[in-house]
Amino acid sequence: MKRRFPLHVHISTLFLALLLIVGGVTGGLGYLGPGTGHISILAEIGGRSRRDSPL
Repeated sequence: MKRRFPLHVHISTLFLALLLIVGGVTGGLGYLGPGTGHISILAEIGGRSRRDSPL
């Protein structure tokens, strides 16, 4: 006999898996630090958008 779980159990499991993945990626980027260059790239994009803005 195959065991069936309620829908809320499946949704909760998927939500927890998503939280773990996003938390792992966020923690990994934070651990690598600004030496990887992602902070400077974001700052460059922000400066470029301010310069190109017609306001």
